[in-house]
Amino acid sequence: MKFNKLFLIGLAPIFLLSACGSKAPSSSSGTSIGDTSEDSNSSKLSTAFKNMGEEIAYVAASKTPTKSMVDMAEVDKKMQLGTPSGLVYVVGKLYENEGFDCSNKVVEFREVYDQVYEPNTVMVEDITLSLLIDADIANNKAKLYVREIIDGTQESMHMYIDSYMFLEFDYNFTTNDLGDFKAWYTADSSYDGGEPSTGINYAVRQGEELKRLDTNTQDEEYNTVVNQIETFVTFFNSKAETKTVADATTARKYGECFIAGLNYINEITKVFSSIDFHNK
Repeated sequence: MKFNKLFLIGLAPIFLLSACGSKAPSSSSGTSIGDTSEDSNSSKLSTAFKNMGEEIAYVAASKTPTKSMVDMAEVDKKMQLGTPSGLVYVVGKLYENEGFDCSNKVVEFREVYDQVYEPNTVMVEDITLSLLIDADIANNKAKLYVREIIDGTQESMHMYIDSYMFLEFDYNFTTNDLGDFKAWYTADSSYDGGEPSTGINYAVRQGEELKRLDTNTQDEEYNTVVNQIETFVTFFNSKAETKTVADATTARKYGECFIAGLNYINEITKVFSSIDFHNK
């Protein structure tokens, strides 16, 4: 097992850009008459002319255009979105517990789990999960901040992952509809026999577009994402200075929500693993 890739699978952000249509007839003045709204056409024209201007500028500069934000392929979806979806759902499960509240304050709990990968690979994971949300219900906005520390052992192998995840949502709290969202992720990982490494992920859904960060293209957009992650980490750690740490009994109760949430999301995403308490 390659532990340096495990955090990308076990913690996984969504979307396909589709383009289809037909030519609209032209009016006598040369203006295209389409079925879409004026706002929609304006958005398309804005995107088109910015892209064309940028492309022509690269030609003028004799440069090959490269961008760090690229369309997310089907194969990348679980890798980018699986873990965030699971942890977002876990927060919802935790809020079923009377008294649980991580709104504008960090709540932390620790438990030991068996992560079972089919057919029979078991990793014992000592997981510390710290959570913070900021929900602006009146303006249909929400943020989630997560720190997850995994100290895992599989037979004689050992790995350690210290990760942070941040999400921003447009969410209609009246109709319960999710709109655009962004997900940032960074992790320091180490395992026996391997060099310590740091990885980052970033994914964005905007309208019908789903983009991810191509970490091989370190342009201005890439640097912006790195700076955003650093800002989020600093903010979260400052809030964690006064965190609430669950006692053993409460952590067990919260751990049940963690297990139920991850297993439910794994069923949806067809991830062939399950999780349960190590000490039942």
